Amino acid sequence: MLSVFANIKIDDKHRLQRFKKSFFSFKDSKIESWIVNIRGKEQNEAYQFLQKNLKSKKVFYYHLNSEKGWFSDTRKMFKSIKNNYIFIWNEDYILKEKTKIFNKIINEINQKQIDIFNYSHYHSDVEKAYKILKCSETKNLIYLNFDKKLRQEYYRVIKNKKIKYANRYIVSSASIIKRKLFKKIIFSNDPPIKRWSKYCPHDFEKAPYDYHFLPLIIASPKKRLFKDTDIKRIGSSHYFDGKVYRLKKSYRFIFYIKKPIKFFVINIREMLNYLISNYILK
Repeated sequence: MLSVFANIKIDDKHRLQRFKKSFFSFKDSKIESWIVNIRGKEQNEAYQFLQKNLKSKKVFYYHLNSEKGWFSDTRKMFKSIKNNYIFIWNEDYILKEKTKIFNKIINEINQKQIDIFNYSHYHSDVEKAYKILKCSETKNLIYLNFDKKLRQEYYRVIKNKKIKYANRYIVSSASIIKRKLFKKIIFSNDPPIKRWSKYCPHDFEKAPYDYHFLPLIIASPKKRLFKDTDIKRIGSSHYFDGKVYRLKKSYRFIFYIKKPIKFFVINIREMLNYLISNYILK
């Protein structure tokens, strides 16, 4: 029913420890196969760790780090994914709930034929936005069948009700996703004007106006399922494991000077991406 997919970079001891902690949090779930590619300085130790702890499991190990980038390497890995659903493993996330709850969610995702389940997103704000739009529910999920019109209404609800933490991305990488949708994303040249370096996976995610990927049934958990342990940037600060670290004054100055220029460039790029994807390539 479920394959774990990981094409990740483990480049320091701290990330290696998060990787191990994340693994132990969900390893006993209903998983039929593991498809793994690890890059970075700590890749050998990471592979040894998995080989020790996945001895009796069905695992496909890859050793890819080509000049063509993350998407090209992922396309090579795709042939090993046979299950209908794919758990995209991000080593920064740790399962908070018991594995039996996670297994129930996997079953509900399969029963309702959910296209994408955002396992990192639960706030009361997500539920508020979904319920205003009369979402469907299971015991553990809330979900909506989004087309372009409903997605636009979703953004209006978020704005008008000042709902701060609702997920705005149409596709998020921290997800359980249908194999068919995963294939569509990794084999398409999208976005036409790339948002990120080809060596990182961030262009897998689809922005608020990537309507050409709809319709999709998008679900979220009713309770927070995974805890994110990664470093997050907040303006001129970094947030990490409950603590805020201020950037040096010189860095803050550069950050605030670059911000309006970056904002302008991003808006031009996204306007062009929208026009190309929704009108020229449609």
